[in-house]
Amino acid sequence: YLWNTGATTATIDVTIAGDYTVTVTDNDNGCSETTSLNLISTDNSTTTSEDITACDSYTWNEVIYTESGVYTFDSENELGCTNTATLNLTINNSTVTSEDITACNSYTWNEVIYTESGVYTFDSENEVGCTNIATLNLTVTYSKIESAFICDDLYGNNGEFVQSVDLNNYLSIASNIEGVWDSEDVNTQSRISGSTFNVIGWEIGVVFEFTFTSSEGCVSELSLKNDCIVLPCSTADDISKVVTVNNDGVNDTFIVGSITGDDGGCKYIVKIFNRWGKIIFESNDYQNNWGGYSNNSGLTMGSNNKLPAGTYYYIVSVIDSGGDLLQPITGYIYLGTN
Repeated sequence: YLWNTGATTATIDVTIAGDYTVTVTDNDNGCSETTSLNLISTDNSTTTSEDITACDSYTWNEVIYTESGVYTFDSENELGCTNTATLNLTINNSTVTSEDITACNSYTWNEVIYTESGVYTFDSENEVGCTNIATLNLTVTYSKIESAFICDDLYGNNGEFVQSVDLNNYLSIASNIEGVWDSEDVNTQSRISGSTFNVIGWEIGVVFEFTFTSSEGCVSELSLKNDCIVLPCSTADDISKVVTVNNDGVNDTFIVGSITGDDGGCKYIVKIFNRWGKIIFESNDYQNNWGGYSNNSGLTMGSNNKLPAGTYYYIVSVIDSGGDLLQPITGYIYLGTN
């Protein structure tokens, strides 16, 4: 083989258009033949370009792109030449928002009325055309209208009339949220300090009205009713006239009235004096247990302080079940020792 380029190979690589000839000689018989080629070069490579805007990510030629940029991809076109594709990619991002709301009775969000506490979501389009997921953390408080009878709470563990009560204990929602207690009645309002209500001097049958305004402006109403019934306590006719300390089961102790029976919450304060006016017995919570013994120290009586027979003077002060001190009952008691 002999090419006009000087090459002697069967094939040659050319990069320049032009006329090329090759002479092929058969060395065995000396025959030869010449062939010519007129080579015309044409560029059939192609390029393409596209502008894409996507949310969060974009898949192009099986590759996932999450950032904006200019990307290229080479492939073979229909003429068998190279096609270079260019992607001008803009990535916009979805967004999330969240808000905490406490509302009274109901809350309207995105044209929907919600009446229960909960976590709610709403999808919308943000300013760059992607999804915005809004989350609402909603707490719904409710207006209440409630009333309470609080007779049992007006007495402490020792049976004494209390000075105040906590209003938060009587409104079901008040212990869980912040709020302000008030009243339209000036007298009632003057008794309120925070959630503490002064009950001193509360007459039976008087109803106190309150309002509780939460920090969200939710107004609840509370009525407190004192339905305590003041039970009758002892009178002078009920008190012993004679005490005979002989253990026969009759008149063995000084009886002022029922301690645990019909009198209910009546409390007796007893003082007994000898004929010279000296206190020989006293009790701030008398239990019908004086049997002719001296106990002016308030301690438990012993057998060595037995009093002589004679007439003694008593003062019985009675506190009724409503906590009011009644007119003292006074009189004489004869102590017999046989």
